[in-house]
Amino acid sequence: MIQRFVIGKPFPTESVVLDLPAETGPVPYLTPDGDGWQYVMQ
Repeated sequence: MIQRFVIGKPFPTESVVLDLPAETGPVPYLTPDGDGWQYVMQ
C-alpha cells in the first residue's frame, strides 16, 4: 500500500507521476518528541 504524507511546504516537481491524496492521520512509526521526530522500526 502506498500512502502519501505532506510535511512542510513541498514545491511541485515532475518526479511524482501519480496523483495520490494526502493522508490526514499521523505518519505510522514516526512520532514527534521534544527535540524532533523519533522513528521506530518494528
